Amino acid sequence: ITYDTGDSGKMFGCDLVVSTFVEGEMLGQQKQSLDFWYTLGKTVGSMSLMLSKMDVGNFHRNHPWDPILARQTLEENKKYYPQNEIPSLKFEEITRVHREMVEKLAHYPKQYVHGDINENNIIVSIIPGESRVGIIDFNDLTVSYRLFEIAHTLAYILCKQSFDYKVIKSLYAGYSSVIKLDAAEEDLIYDAIIVRLALSSTIGSKSKILDPDNVYVRECADEIITNLETLVSQGRKTFYSQFFQ
Repeated sequence: ITYDTGDSGKMFGCDLVVSTFVEGEMLGQQKQSLDFWYTLGKTVGSMSLMLSKMDVGNFHRNHPWDPILARQTLEENKKYYPQNEIPSLKFEEITRVHREMVEKLAHYPKQYVHGDINENNIIVSIIPGESRVGIIDFNDLTVSYRLFEIAHTLAYILCKQSFDYKVIKSLYAGYSSVIKLDAAEEDLIYDAIIVRLALSSTIGSKSKILDPDNVYVRECADEIITNLETLVSQGRKTFYSQFFQ
């Protein structure tokens, strides 16, 4: 696949082996069985494992969605952080969580990560009887830590599935059948989720101001803000008790 940076106009190439073509449609708001979510998790794990085997070389992108650079992006857009709508999470707290999380991950190897596996980038097979999924849109590809791939996927799916923990538990079980995160990485899943949602909330709020007539942007931003406040209000202990129950 080939993609651009979105602002500089420079093109970067990345060779991927495409083993299967999935004829299907975007997941969107479709209801799916727990078996489907397990299959999706397994697909995310398989993709991440494949990306881990690719040489990252000197690859570098100063990308606003790079999870390692999230604190920098948040600082640059601090005035857009919707503090009044997320009273449970102060801006200073989210930047502290990010700093400590990246420090804890520093000794892990880096690899390519897709970085944006959400309901609009998941293709569901439309062939009757098949349980296959595909992942599209690698424009946010960065070099980062494997934790972020699954954590960001869990973040978006958790929001879209109305905090149905059975769904993300099945998704994570599928992922874990391919990749086993260690205990230290699992302990950072919650942090990675709230940092990602805080970043999405901030950029979404900025987009609402710059493009107020864009209904899609407005609705997405409002949804993420509401879900972030819910997640933070519930707290880490509740999240893990539900996630690993």
